[in-house]
Amino acid sequence: MKNEEIIFAAISIIAGLVVLSTLAWVFLKYPTEQALGQRFVKDEFIFHTPFYMFHFKPITILVISIFVFGVCGLESLRNHLLKLPLVIKRVIFIFFFTAIFVFGYETLHMFLMWTATITVTGEITSLDEIISKPNPLLPYSVNFTFITKWYSLLLFLSLYGLYFMHQIMKASLNYKK
Repeated sequence: MKNEEIIFAAISIIAGLVVLSTLAWVFLKYPTEQALGQRFVKDEFIFHTPFYMFHFKPITILVISIFVFGVCGLESLRNHLLKLPLVIKRVIFIFFFTAIFVFGYETLHMFLMWTATITVTGEITSLDEIISKPNPLLPYSVNFTFITKWYSLLLFLSLYGLYFMHQIMKASLNYKK
């Protein structure tokens, strides 16, 4: 394993530990919730700096940490993925492109639902209070802030995965010439 792979693997592990500790903190503090994801938007972590005070909800910390975990995890596997047959790389590329389509639609759908809900009710004081039952077949309601950030995370992980696999395929083809 090269030094670069070790660095990316270490960053990925640290981000994974942040994810696990945030999940543990949220589930211990709020063991129940009325709507899926509501426990992830109830509180804010505040980080004071000399220049600015940063506010992060647990879902925001999770989304950022999961993204770093996924991206650095892929980067740590670069040399292993370069060795895969081209057909497998193309299948992974198509998988990421399909994921972009699905999660791009879902992200856009959630933002449109936010807008429609705010327009219709006109009484929402905070976006974190918007709860909906987007699918009548689901047994529970969903917090819009939670689900929108979740779909956005999956969209951007898929975008990075597509970019990454494009680089892998390009490097493989250049290497064979």
